Amino acid sequence: ELLEAAFLVSSMLVEIPLLASIDSEEQKRKVISKPFRRLLDFADRQVFTGPPESTRDHIMQASRALQDGEWEKCRDLIQSIKIWSLMPESAS
Repeated sequence: ELLEAAFLVSSMLVEIPLLASIDSEEQKRKVISKPFRRLLDFADRQVFTGPPESTRDHIMQASRALQDGEWEKCRDLIQSIKIWSLMPESAS
């Protein structure tokens, strides 16, 4: 789960700016991380999103906040993931 969190956060930091800079449909098809883009598309199609429960939910809501330009909310959502305590040398 820690590895998935690190992968999704790094994918978010690469994909969201790429999505923001899209000018054409051809550029929209350019994907760096297919698993992340698939999760993001699925999250965007949800009618109702409640409070995040899992690591994946936290990251998808953080991605949506980053897309909206709310980087502080994005940062807070990412930092609130409890899995980070498993990182070596984490500040407890």
